[in-house]
Formats: sequence, C-alpha cells, structure tokens
Amino acid sequence: MPNLSDNIPQTHITLPPLAPLNTPLNTKTKNPDRQARAKEAAVSKLKQKNRKHHTMAITTLLDLSVEAGNNYQMSGFSPDIDDGIWTVEEVTHSITGKSASNTKISFHRPADVQ
Repeated sequence: MPNLSDNIPQTHITLPPLAPLNTPLNTKTKNPDRQARAKEAAVSKLKQKNRKHHTMAITTLLDLSVEAGNNYQMSGFSPDIDDGIWTVEEVTHSITGKSASNTKISFHRPADVQ
C-alpha cells in the first residue's frame, strides 16, 4: 500500500508564521462623537434583542379584563417576579361548557423598565 504522506508537499504540513501583533488596529474614525453614536446604537440593539429575555405565563380563572399591551406590577410570586413591571404579550381565553373556563396570560419584562 502506498504511503499517502509521501505525496503531501512540505508547504502543506508546516503552518506559515503568525503576523506580528504589535501593529495597531487601523480604524477609519477617531471622532469621539461618531464613536459615541455607534456605542449608543449598539446598546440600543442589544436592549432590543434582550427585550423579551424574561418571560412567564400563568393560567387563571376566566378574566376578560386582561388585555395585551397592559403593564402589571406582580406580587406574591417570587422575588424575581415581584421586582419589576411585566407587559402582557398574549391573552388566550378558553370558554368550556363542562369545566371551568380559563385565561392564559403570557408576560414579558421590558428591558428598559426594570
């Protein structure tokens, strides 16, 4: 059987040398105002991404007064839930004839309200 390593060129076996690390990073702008706006945009994008990071859902007896988009201050659950304002994301009412009707409420905690 032929040895495959005999056919591999030496340049494919050894890695090329690393580039020097002492060269400064070349940025196109050093304007502090532009950098501040870029940082503000990045923070805004991160808040938007994390907006629905904290979510929860509860099911309770039928309550037609709950509407999506309303804010609620929770109490009596746990310290993580009681500490902050929660926004109703989705409400589902289930009306049944044989058993108790219920309301399922999905919440999220807005990042900028915490």
